[in-house]
Amino acid sequence: MFQNQGQNLNNAAKDLGSSINIIEDGVRNIGKMLSEIMSPKRILKDAAIINNAVADMTTNALGQGRVISDMLTNTMAQANVETLKFGVSTEENVALFSSINKELQNTKILTNEQIINMQALAKIAGLTNEDMAKFAVNFDTLGLGIDQSVEKISELQREARGYGVNVGQFMRTVGENIKLVATYNFKGGVDGLAKMVAQSQSLRIDMSNTVKFAEDLLDPSKAIETAAGFQMLGGAVGSLGDPFQLLHMAQTDMAGLQDSLVDMAGASATFNEETGEFDIPVTEMYRLREAAKLAGMSYQEFSEMALNSAKKTKKLEFLSGLNFTEEQKEMIANMGEIQDGKVMISVDDKLVEASQLVPDQLAKLSSLEEDMGKSDKQLAAESVGHLQEIENSLKSLAALPESIVIEEGGFMNVMDSLSTNINSMTTVFTEKIKSIDFDGMISQAYQKMVPNVAKEEIEGVFDSAAKVATAIMKK
Repeated sequence: MFQNQGQNLNNAAKDLGSSINIIEDGVRNIGKMLSEIMSPKRILKDAAIINNAVADMTTNALGQGRVISDMLTNTMAQANVETLKFGVSTEENVALFSSINKELQNTKILTNEQIINMQALAKIAGLTNEDMAKFAVNFDTLGLGIDQSVEKISELQREARGYGVNVGQFMRTVGENIKLVATYNFKGGVDGLAKMVAQSQSLRIDMSNTVKFAEDLLDPSKAIETAAGFQMLGGAVGSLGDPFQLLHMAQTDMAGLQDSLVDMAGASATFNEETGEFDIPVTEMYRLREAAKLAGMSYQEFSEMALNSAKKTKKLEFLSGLNFTEEQKEMIANMGEIQDGKVMISVDDKLVEASQLVPDQLAKLSSLEEDMGKSDKQLAAESVGHLQEIENSLKSLAALPESIVIEEGGFMNVMDSLSTNINSMTTVFTEKIKSIDFDGMISQAYQKMVPNVAKEEIEGVFDSAAKVATAIMKK
């Protein structure tokens, strides 16, 4: 085991050494690097690589021709300069464009700024091109354009940091469920959905269970039957025992429906002040089992929701007298843990009691205050290590010349001129080739070749026959 760990450390050291060498070479040989960057041959070669990648995508994903291809080549070249700063290449930009158009099932021409902003958001939240495409198509269903979608996605990922939940998972879940906002007249729109996702994630609830429960309750008879079942259970069932409230929440307030389930379950769990543990009394187990059946969930899912809800409620109780905003309390409750009747949270590699947190520590926890004035592009560029950030900047610098050449039309002019010359040469060659007497050439070759072959083959046959006859006579 220690040998493997040593090998891993050696590999990591080599990787770090390689990265440092790249930066040193870039700094020491800046003149040489600039000379290579300005090489016309290199510029045309790199521009052609971008053009080929775009042309393939334009044909295969869009079914469009050269006019669209040339226009998109310019777009991708401009985007490439910026996205390289946070490690996203032309190939990935082309793949994003392709994914969005495949999801939308029509031709959506994106600007270079839209591509840059979407890639920055994807980088920050750890999302794939397919994840971003789902956002685009689902927001399109709600009537939001690409710019509005980008703005909303940016807002959502910042909210996720404020909630103290896993940003990537939060964003993927929101992206997959945005259509619920339209199909269920979601209260609060996308913001209401985001809060529901944050709650389900912090309590480890499978949100699809709530969606299925709401679907069942859209049948009034089912709503009446379910409300009667919760009334029979007694206890803190709240709105779950009212058929009209159930039907209303299923129609327009799915987040409220999930809140009601969480509150009902959480009230069944108790906190042991002496041991600091949460448990569910035996009498409550039977109620929870029946409540789970009514909600269409398993007892295990419902009991875990009860315990996680009770823990979070207790944390918020401990935080209630402290001078924090509601958003900060939510974040601390999600990120902290209960120890000795206090909420403890890890900051600067040590556990700190929530009541002892200072503004600087809160800012570090949420990353909001420090990042508030930064754009998504800046955050994406800083999402990598320092050495990688420097290397990415050098790559971005190297991509600038071909971007300028493509934007100003130099590359297209050269390619068009070359294509025209090649076509002219092809025409001349075609006429020359047509004037050649290929039939005569082949006939002459045949006459020279066949007699010799025939003569050699015949002589070979006679020689073989004579040898066989001689051998037989000897016998």
